[in-house]
Amino acid sequence: MSEVKIVRLQTGEEIIGKVTEKDDTITLSNPAIIIPADEGRIGIAPYLPYCDDEELKKGLELSKQHVIFIVAPI
Repeated sequence: MSEVKIVRLQTGEEIIGKVTEKDDTITLSNPAIIIPADEGRIGIAPYLPYCDDEELKKGLELSKQHVIFIVAPI
């Protein structure tokens, strides 16, 4: 089952999307990057906007070794 989660990568990027976990990988469907904006505000932009949109809808597979944490958004 996949749920919308926030994933923090070792690079410091925070990505929101539908997460499906496997043994050593996670798959992010329809990922968007969370960007700090003005004080107390955030922005959301497409993750990899130069990538084929259909590929991102299928899911972006990431190794769990590059993930710092996964949390539920509020």
